[in-house]
Formats: sequence, C-alpha cells, structure tokens
Amino acid sequence: MTRTDAMLAIIEMARIGGAASPEDAVSHLATLIDRLDKTSLYYEGEVRLLLSIGATIWTLEHSPCACGRPR
Repeated sequence: MTRTDAMLAIIEMARIGGAASPEDAVSHLATLIDRLDKTSLYYEGEVRLLLSIGATIWTLEHSPCACGRPR
C-alpha cells in the first residue's frame, strides 16, 4: 500500500465509522511497538514514530475541544 493509498484508506475508514476508540488505538500502537524487531536498525525511529502517533491520539482525546465535545 502506498502512502497516498494509506491516507485515503484512513479517511474512508473514519468516514464510514471504522475508527477505533482512542483507548483501543493507543493499545493497538502499544501492540505494534511490542511486535517490532528490536534488532532492526530502524527500531528506535519506528518506536518514536508510533509513540508520536499515540501522543497525538492522547492529546486529541484529552483536549478541551476534542471533536467539539464538551468536557
């Protein structure tokens, strides 16, 4: 899957209601991190990338104006 295909698939999944809850999304990221090859030259970079995605999800979920929901 190309980067463009992935982005379009993400948007489509969100549009049709296929998004995971923020808690599940963070849990899925932790699972992906756990499955990474720790001996890979790219391990640390991949972990940082996935952690930044998790931090974004966490921030959006805990933002006072998250998705227009009152907090």
